[in-house]
Amino acid sequence: MNIYADAARSLAETGRCRAVICARPEELNDREDHPPSSESPAEHEEEQVERNSRGDFHDLLKAAALTQSARLQLIHKETWTGIPARSSGQAVRPLQDEATRAWNLHTALY
Repeated sequence: MNIYADAARSLAETGRCRAVICARPEELNDREDHPPSSESPAEHEEEQVERNSRGDFHDLLKAAALTQSARLQLIHKETWTGIPARSSGQAVRPLQDEATRAWNLHTALY
């Protein structure tokens, strides 16, 4: 997260941009990326507590960028490419159509 925050800060300090779009690293396993699992409720609760205590990439990076002059927007690779992410052969989350993805991105930037 610190590497991304430093890069965003560097871009913001140039004064040449008003928004920074950050491609979220694919290898992260933040809370929204976990498909339903077969683990016991107790194991799931322990994992959730551990994950929440660390924070997730999105929340930590957004918090680090609060004081910057350029706003920060994170984007998932599948939103940019239009190719849904897959886990065990199934899409992790449904992908919106191209026009909706563009509308949502531009609304977020506004």
